[in-house]
Amino acid sequence: QTTPPSDKYIEKTSYFLLHEQNIALNTEIKSMKDREEDLVSQNNQLSAQYNMLKNTEVELASRNNALNINVVELTAQNNTLTGFIQTIEEREEELKAQITTLQQEKSQLEAT
Repeated sequence: QTTPPSDKYIEKTSYFLLHEQNIALNTEIKSMKDREEDLVSQNNQLSAQYNMLKNTEVELASRNNALNINVVELTAQNNTLTGFIQTIEEREEELKAQITTLQQEKSQLEAT
């Protein structure tokens, strides 16, 4: 028959096991704090990237608005120029008709 362990042995063994658990928990806590620092750093980097992208988005929206204004202005200019071209083409047709009439009159005068 074995003798039960003494109270002193049980106390020392319990202390040793608790001490080992404490070391393991402290190691785990340290690891978690390191991981937290890494995550905070990553979050800060992502926040900076996000802010840069938002600034770029605002800048691009501003450029897009300016380009849209240019498109409207150029469309108006194009419409005006198209109107001028049509007027010139109409005037050209009128002048051609006048030239034809004048040539016919000239031919009649030369025939007499």
